[in-house]
Amino acid sequence: MNRFLYYLIIINMIANIVASVPRILLAESTNGAITSMILGTFAGLFITIVTIKFYAAYPKTDLMELLNTHTRKWFSILALLYFAINWYIAGLITLITFTFILIRFLTPEMPLVVILFSLLVVILGGILIKTKSILFMFEVVIVLFCPLIIFLLVKTGFNNVFVIDYVRIAMMHINEMPSYSALTATSYLYIGIVNLAVFNKFFSHKKKITFLPIFILTIVGVVVLGLTYFAPIGVGGFDEIERLIYPWISTSDSIRMKFGLVERLLFIFLLVFLAIAIMSIIIHWHGASKLLQGAFSRKWFNWKGHDLSPFLYIILFSLIALIAMINLTEHQLFKLTQFFFNLLPSFFGISMFVFFTINRRAKR
Repeated sequence: MNRFLYYLIIINMIANIVASVPRILLAESTNGAITSMILGTFAGLFITIVTIKFYAAYPKTDLMELLNTHTRKWFSILALLYFAINWYIAGLITLITFTFILIRFLTPEMPLVVILFSLLVVILGGILIKTKSILFMFEVVIVLFCPLIIFLLVKTGFNNVFVIDYVRIAMMHINEMPSYSALTATSYLYIGIVNLAVFNKFFSHKKKITFLPIFILTIVGVVVLGLTYFAPIGVGGFDEIERLIYPWISTSDSIRMKFGLVERLLFIFLLVFLAIAIMSIIIHWHGASKLLQGAFSRKWFNWKGHDLSPFLYIILFSLIALIAMINLTEHQLFKLTQFFFNLLPSFFGISMFVFFTINRRAKR
């Protein structure tokens, strides 16, 4: 399997370690979180396999071309608009979550709007670059930050503040019925593969699904999930852990690097995961912009031979982000995120229907 496919999935997994996924899992710690993680892993792998298998049949073609070639115009516009909204909301949730994290832990005196605009400047610049260049940005970010992330996670898991007895208490709840919210939150970790809708255009060879890549993804997913759920419990204890708003941030703040240049792990942790989160938002919003460009004719946005649609879309994205940032509280954002995750089964159902429609019409 192409290495960029791994990047699509892994970036999404890592970006969500500090976002709402651990909070949802820990909130369900006594309501079947472990069973949900097991089932969610199988569901995520199934979605990954089906998505790769679909796009493997159409190398060098993105979803926009497939819909516009093989389906009716109204169907294509509705499908692309639906996917674009989902891509945008996924990026928006990450953006607002990290804005709240920054003001709470790193820059408490700075106004929220200033932090938002500071992040938007970087993100919007990333959205406007070529799709192929974003693929190479993945690689740079993964190569630069993954070793550091692995170090931070290992440092957390093998620290003397980590108490294995708390993990054993959590494991005693393995026989409970699964929770729907925890199941969808777990599946969301694997959703990075759906970005093939935009990036499949740059995969020229047919992708074969063999045992090894699925095994690697399973191991990576299980490790990420295990750390996402058990590390905050091991450090903070099992009782009342669900009350933490950002469990992983609090966990990293409990750990010191005695001989490091920066003693508090929190600052390194925040900066590293901020870079990963920005990359994740760029992927989602770049995808949303491309899907909207595929849905609506570029002739509508032409001015003196220049396509202005990408600029109009990023202005629209920024305005919605600003309105959401001003009006949402952290609690409302968490509820919105939980609601968005709970809609994942319908998202996958619609995706499967779109895949089926394209396949059926392509065979005619």
